[in-house]
Amino acid sequence: MNTSICIRGGRIIDPASHVDMVGTLLVEGGRIRAVAEGDLPVRADREIDARGLLVVPGLIDLHTHCFVGMTSLGLPPDQIGVQQGVTTVVDAGSAGTETLAAFRAQVAPCRTRVLAFLNLSREGLAHPAELSDPARLAPDEAVMALKEHADFLVGIKARASASVVGKQGIAPVRLSAETAHRAGVPIMVHIGNAPPRLEEILPLLEAGDIVSHALHGKPGGIYRDGRLLPEARAALDRGVLFDVGHGQASFSFATARRFLADGFLPYTISSDLWKGNETGPVFSLLHTMTKLLHLGMPLHEVIAATTSRAAAALRREAELGSLAVGRVADISLIRITEGEFPLTDSEGAVEMARYNLELAGTIRAGQVMAGEG
Repeated sequence: MNTSICIRGGRIIDPASHVDMVGTLLVEGGRIRAVAEGDLPVRADREIDARGLLVVPGLIDLHTHCFVGMTSLGLPPDQIGVQQGVTTVVDAGSAGTETLAAFRAQVAPCRTRVLAFLNLSREGLAHPAELSDPARLAPDEAVMALKEHADFLVGIKARASASVVGKQGIAPVRLSAETAHRAGVPIMVHIGNAPPRLEEILPLLEAGDIVSHALHGKPGGIYRDGRLLPEARAALDRGVLFDVGHGQASFSFATARRFLADGFLPYTISSDLWKGNETGPVFSLLHTMTKLLHLGMPLHEVIAATTSRAAAALRREAELGSLAVGRVADISLIRITEGEFPLTDSEGAVEMARYNLELAGTIRAGQVMAGEG
C-alpha cells in the first residue's frame, strides 16, 4: 500500500527540469506530488530528513546483465538495482527471441524496473560467440519482438569483438544495426578487441545509437597516438551517444581523462555489472559515478548521465529520469562523503578520490526499498 512520504532539506537535483535547490519533495500514491524550494508545511505518513543528501531522480543503469541462470553473467536485478540506489536496470543483450519470454517471466517479480536490449542471436548470451554463426541470427523475428514487447525492449545489442563475431567480421554488427534502424530503435554496440575495427563499426551508427565501453584502454580504441579517431569525432558530431559501460575490462582512467580534457563528456554512465565484477573493479553504478566525479566530470553532469540522459538514450524521457510532478516516484538519495577513497580502473590503475558517492536511500514507485535517508 502506498503511503505519503515527505523528503525534507535535501539538495534536489533534477537535470531534466533544470532544478538544483535545497527543498522539499512530497510523494503521494506512488507519484511525485510536489517539489518546492525550502520547507513545505505539509504532513506525510513518513518523513525523511535529507539534510546533507542529494535527492535525485531514480538512477538508471543503462548497461547491466541480469538474466540469472540462462547465462553465466546474470546478477539478480534487485541486487544491482534498488539495493544499490538504482531504480531501473537495463540488460544489455542477454536474451534473444527464443529466451525473451523466460527472461521476462524471471524479472517480473523484481522490485527494480527492468528493461532490455535484445540480442540478434536467438539464444542471446546463452550461446558463446553468439554472433559468429549467421544461422543463429534472427533479424525478422527481432523486429517482431521489438514491436510486441515495446514496453520491455529498448533496442538491439551487438558485441563487436573478435571473440564474439568470429570469422564473420563486421557482417553481424552491420545486420544488427540495420535491424535496429528498421525497427526504429537504437543499437547499443559493445566495442572491444578488433576485428571488427572501430573504423568499420562507427560509420554504421546513426544519431541516438549507443557506443558502450567507449572509454576502454585497449589497443584500437577511440584514441590513436593521443588523438581522437576521426570516425569517433564524426560519430559524436552526428549524435552517436558514448556510454561508459565500465565492466571488467572496459574503463581506463587515462582514456577517460583524455576524453574529458578534449572537452567531451560521456553521454551516459553505466556499470556493465555482471557476475564476476560486482566485487571489483565495478562494485556498483554509484561507484562508477564516483570515478567520473573524481576525474573532474561536474556533479550535475554525473547525475544527468544516470538520469535524464540515460532516459533519453532509452527514448523514455517522458516516463523516466525526472522528478517532475506527476511522475512515478522513483528517487535515489545519495550521500557525498569526503575522505580518501581508492578507485581502480579496468587496467588495474589505482587512484585516490577525495569524494565518494554512497547510497542513502532508494524509493521505487513510492515505496522505500533501501535506506532511510
